[in-house]
Amino acid sequence: MDELDESIRNRAQVLPTPDSELESDEVRSRLDSPDYYPVLELVFQRWSSMILFRIMARPMRFNQLVREMAINPNTLVGRLRDLEKEGLIERVIESGSSPRPVYILTKRGLTLTSIVRHLHLWIESQEMQPVSVIDKGIVDINS
Repeated sequence: MDELDESIRNRAQVLPTPDSELESDEVRSRLDSPDYYPVLELVFQRWSSMILFRIMARPMRFNQLVREMAINPNTLVGRLRDLEKEGLIERVIESGSSPRPVYILTKRGLTLTSIVRHLHLWIESQEMQPVSVIDKGIVDINS
């Protein structure tokens, strides 16, 4: 089991967390706190982590996000508003001959950078198949 855990850590490039830290009652009680739920729901809501991942790389305009992510513009508006409301991103006006709004990470949003990167690394390391392919029996998950 330790070899498997080590292999997963190496593939995802995640530093191990001491077991004692995760097992402490204080940490468990904080994680079980309802105060964490809205943030977890927002970050793990469909499209949110992808939006954060894109904006982490560089400031982005609305239409850039729509094109790069192939997301419905109405859905994007909702996610951007939610992320802005939580103080994770900010809409600022780019100065220049024709001022344009761009989205950037706030200081609070920057604190999520390593979490979002690790999440994307983990997803890439899993070589995940779409759930619909597995559900339809096209891919044998037992092999």
